[in-house]
Amino acid sequence: MPTKSLQLNEFVVYLKNWFSYHDKDYSDCININISDIKNLKECEFGKNKQKFIIAFKFINPQDKYKCAFGFNINQGKLKCRHFYKSHSESSWRVGTGWRTGQRKGKEGDWVKGAEGPNFALEHMEGGYIGEGLLQFAFEKYLEDFEETFIPPYKSNIYDILKNAGIAEDYLYSDNPSIQAEYIKARNIIPDSLYLLNKNNKYKEDLYKKSQVFFQKDVVFANEIKDDDVLWGVINQCLNNGPIKRYKFYHEILKENCITEIYGLKNIYIEIARTEKTKNLNFCSKSGLATHSVNSPICWVKNVYIWENAQLVTSEEEWGNVSTFGNYSDYADDLWFLVQKPMDYIFQCVPKNVQYILNSAENDCINLKKIGYYKSSNIFANNFYNNFKYVSLAFYNEKYSKLIQEYKKKNNFQLFKSKSNKFNLTKLIKTLTEPDNLQKIVLLLIHGCQTYKFLHKNEDSTGTRRCKDFIKILQENFNVITYDKLGNIMHDLFSENRIGNTCYTENKWFGRILTNENSLFTVCARSLLNLQEYKEAVDSFDKNNPIKIAYMTNYTKKEDWIIRFYIESLKEKLLDINKDQSGKLLEKIKNYK
Repeated sequence: MPTKSLQLNEFVVYLKNWFSYHDKDYSDCININISDIKNLKECEFGKNKQKFIIAFKFINPQDKYKCAFGFNINQGKLKCRHFYKSHSESSWRVGTGWRTGQRKGKEGDWVKGAEGPNFALEHMEGGYIGEGLLQFAFEKYLEDFEETFIPPYKSNIYDILKNAGIAEDYLYSDNPSIQAEYIKARNIIPDSLYLLNKNNKYKEDLYKKSQVFFQKDVVFANEIKDDDVLWGVINQCLNNGPIKRYKFYHEILKENCITEIYGLKNIYIEIARTEKTKNLNFCSKSGLATHSVNSPICWVKNVYIWENAQLVTSEEEWGNVSTFGNYSDYADDLWFLVQKPMDYIFQCVPKNVQYILNSAENDCINLKKIGYYKSSNIFANNFYNNFKYVSLAFYNEKYSKLIQEYKKKNNFQLFKSKSNKFNLTKLIKTLTEPDNLQKIVLLLIHGCQTYKFLHKNEDSTGTRRCKDFIKILQENFNVITYDKLGNIMHDLFSENRIGNTCYTENKWFGRILTNENSLFTVCARSLLNLQEYKEAVDSFDKNNPIKIAYMTNYTKKEDWIIRFYIESLKEKLLDINKDQSGKLLEKIKNYK
């Protein structure tokens, strides 16, 4: 921890001394002295050995950002450089000056990347959330660098520079020179995604947008999410496992995080996650139903281009590093991949949506929606108490099939896997569509064949009933309907009859047996092999059961098959024994 607190005039001296070395020949400045700071050390990052000197580090009192000031050494010249640590990403970013009063209420804010004349955002290319991040070993170097001093409480770096006339043209004029340098320092490479798969239906305008754009208009996010050809290309990066891993600490999440780097030819994709799982909440589109999963928070941290990964021997050598400390080469059509683990509310939602914030545990508050917003389900409900960030954990998974596949490969629980109503609705839809009904008929016929194999007596009542069951299923196979199949199942398994034939002696209404090898038990085992049912079982949470009111919509005779699957799902049955068979049939028959 720094022990020295500065007065305002002392802080001004540090900044003046720092900029006094800008654009000087390094050979003339071997012993750089900034106020009382001496014996500054060089550090190198990237395979291209980009050299930097960090002079001092402090926490900016205005916004609580960690800041570092120093130099890049390039072609024998010292160039002033400054860096700051993002709260939302908990990662160090490139500094490219400060905004002037061109944007109302934004004067003195950090410039992010290359904003261009009049702060036109299109000049930022893919935005700051990927392009602005430093090479990861450089990040660690800055994080470990000891804080030098505590600046005066009410000091504002922009005001100090402006009032003292320090670096006006370089850092905060309408067209600051530092941004012109930045634009030259990093290379934006076109059509990298297109070259991976020229058959892909190429959506150039969308691929070049950043996450902030998609957060505010999920129509476009859905368009990318549903592009299976696109994700089929990108998800290939996961096939060979991560090339490299590194760790960092996320100060707002208060969690250690792991970043894994995956390669896709010359494209490198960094996927970050919390080291431990967290209990994460999300809600339905209506906002009425809430669910929770226990999963790491995952996001795509960065995407960049590099040709020489196989030649690296240390973390410091990773990548080609620009004179600003970030990577020097980026694909112009992969910006849509890059994500943040959280963001400010106003960067996630339309302005006309209102929220109530309620206090809760662990420095978090619940987000509750007022009014109608059809995509409110993209928001999880956790914020950092001071900065009012909304978690993007659900959003990042829902709209990135790369994150979905990453979580599956690591056996992390998916958000959607906890939505019982979603899985039941999908299952019920399967049970009511003609093509899928034929699959169910085939499963029943398979069950009957198994029963015939187990029971060799051709003259028994059970065998005759089984043959009659096969016959009526085959007769109706091409014209099967939901109601017709339901009635056939009800008649046989609830009343022990097919058509006008009852298989219980001296009674019109009978009861079918439910022993270990009875027709019902054998057919039930076959029905449980329906793929859509297995998917529902895999994700069904008995602690968050389907509401009884929802299930009791299916009480008619023709709803027999849906009742079978609902009751099986409640017990998560993948096989069935004698006792389960009897209880299951009783529940189906007497469903209320």
